Amino acid sequence: MKYEITTHQSASITAVLANAETKISEILQQPVQVLLTSPKVEIGVGSLDDLLYRVAEVVYSITGITRVELLGKSRNGNTPIVRNIVYKVLYESKIEPSYKQVGRLFLRDHSTVLSGVKSANNCIHTSEVYRNLYHSILKQIQHDK
Repeated sequence: MKYEITTHQSASITAVLANAETKISEILQQPVQVLLTSPKVEIGVGSLDDLLYRVAEVVYSITGITRVELLGKSRNGNTPIVRNIVYKVLYESKIEPSYKQVGRLFLRDHSTVLSGVKSANNCIHTSEVYRNLYHSILKQIQHDK
């Protein structure tokens, strides 16, 4: 049965799907993307997803911050700064994703990612701790290849 979604309905459906992505990601502990153009859920596909998985594993090994915490909304402790550094690592990767593509992985919009990358740059330039974290992530990701 074919069903056309009106503009009014699409906002509600998108909100429900975003919530479903978050819940499924938490259960599976890996990125999940519900595609509106296809009636299926794709789990852990695409090289950007794979890179996020590898970065999240490295971040966990260094900081103890889990993938669920990175993908979540927490503003506690170092999590937001580390999340911003992950935005930067993903955005500046050889994959060359847009801010919007990185944002989709985290259920954020492009402006959040842009702001996060700027914040990460500032932290990396002013804090040796975050500079070392950033370089450690890059080094381990390159070593994993």
